[in-house]
Amino acid sequence: MRHYAVIDNGVVINVVVAADDMDFTGWPHERVDVTDNPERVTLGYRYADGVFSAPPKRKAEFVAEASMKKGLVIANARYEVTELRTDLFLGDISDVDRKRLIAWRDHLRRLERIDVQAAPDIDWPTPPDEEA
Repeated sequence: MRHYAVIDNGVVINVVVAADDMDFTGWPHERVDVTDNPERVTLGYRYADGVFSAPPKRKAEFVAEASMKKGLVIANARYEVTELRTDLFLGDISDVDRKRLIAWRDHLRRLERIDVQAAPDIDWPTPPDEEA
């Protein structure tokens, strides 16, 4: 079995699986064997000069990625705040860690204010431990 990308005006409009000996005579569209292509070619891919390229991302994809990233970085910031806050509540916090707690709380508030609908043009704040 072979996999073929069906191309129309330089865009993949379908990917079909066919027997090795299938006769494509009369097909109205160009087809390219992608069986051994290391990249998974799917609908919407561009094809020019023998090379496939991924289609440009849509706004919804950027927003979804930003939403996932926001959730991950907020979870990390909350973890840092929780750890430092526990030390504070137990009365076992150094002056350095007290400053870190304040910095992480500020960072967390900046993250929570991020509007993922602005993706991909989001200026992600740098975590306090990574600031120069």
